[in-house]
This record gives sequence, structure tokens and C-alpha cells, in this order.
Amino acid sequence: MQRTIKIFLFFLVFSLLIIYNKIMETIFDTYAFITKLKEAGMPEQQAVVMSDTIKQVEQSTSDNIKQVKQSTFDTIKQSEQSKSDVLATKADVQAVRTELKADILQVKTELKAEILQVKAELSGQIMLLRWMLGFVLAGIVSIIFKLFFTP
Repeated sequence: MQRTIKIFLFFLVFSLLIIYNKIMETIFDTYAFITKLKEAGMPEQQAVVMSDTIKQVEQSTSDNIKQVKQSTFDTIKQSEQSKSDVLATKADVQAVRTELKADILQVKTELKAEILQVKAELSGQIMLLRWMLGFVLAGIVSIIFKLFFTP
């Protein structure tokens, strides 16, 4: 009976991790992302940098999830190998669930912080480009005015 419960818990945790992994392993289409940013008026170089940064964050998140999965599998494997282990209780399952939720929350927080940092950097660069464009246009208008309207 105890072995059946352990096997059931193993497959339950394994299934939850597979489902979560499938949700997190979405494919990021960098070409489409860059194209959309270029269509919105962003320079290609900035769009590529933003795409690369998001791809790195996605990879970091995926690596963290893999580490959590591996540590969970190692913990389960060790408990199966030890004959002196006690049957997993609801409290044990809840502790693993709480630990996984905390790890996921930490990864989400890191991801949000990195995205905000990228947004702030890009916002500053866009503002600088707007000012530069304004000065260039003012210069062109003054040259045209001088050429055509002054004696």
C-alpha cells in the first residue's frame, strides 16, 4: 500500500512538472517580434537587441525550471531508494508544492525586473532619438528658410 502511494505521488509530481514545462516552453518567434517592432517605428538594431534580451530571459527562466525539476526528481529518487523513508504525507506534498511556488514566483519576479530594465533603457533611447530628430528638422527648416526667404 505504501509503495503504491509513493508511486502515485511520483507520477503526480512528474505530471505536474511536465504540464508546467509545456506551458513555459513556448517558442519565441524572434523574426515576427522584430518585424512588429520595426513596423511600429523602432530601429532594427534596437528591435534585435530587445529580441535577444527577451530570448536570454526566456532561456534563463527555462534553465531555472529545469533545475527545479531536476532537484525535485533527485529528492523523489532518494526517498524511493531509502528503505527507512516514511510514507509521504499531505504535509510533504504541500511543502514541495510551496517550494515550487516560491521558486516560480522568484523566476517571475526576476523576469519582470529584467523586462522593466529593458523597457527603461529603450524608453531613454527613444526619447533621445526624438530630440535628435527634432533638432535635425529644425536645422533643415532653418537652412530652407535661409535659402529661399532671405535676400
